[in-house]
Amino acid sequence: MIGKSIELDKMRTLKFDFNAMSDFEDVYGKTLMEILTTGAISFSVIRALLWAGLKHEDRQLAAAGPARAGEIAQEWMEKSGGDAADLTKMVTDALIESGFVKVEPAGDGDTGPDTTEGDDSGNC
Repeated sequence: MIGKSIELDKMRTLKFDFNAMSDFEDVYGKTLMEILTTGAISFSVIRALLWAGLKHEDRQLAAAGPARAGEIAQEWMEKSGGDAADLTKMVTDALIESGFVKVEPAGDGDTGPDTTEGDDSGNC
């Protein structure tokens, strides 16, 4: 997986691989599957995913933890005029491109995250 380039405080690459997703689970305490099933996409989820997806390229960010990713996101919103919805879309697009989330048409024609990723046991 190459990753998705995004501009925050500088050009960065969101990369969601097995290690990033495992680290997300470790710091957030829930699997992505659990979160998508409930639909509870909170600021904490986005911050933890942002950290997990960026830490591969920045040892200081990796060591600082998700709070530093939140600071980067806040700085980006203030400088760019972007908002939480824009940030959520960047993270979601990177997750989709990584293959950890699939978007399939819903029964009513809408598309949304497919919560069936992982094995048949419901694990991501």
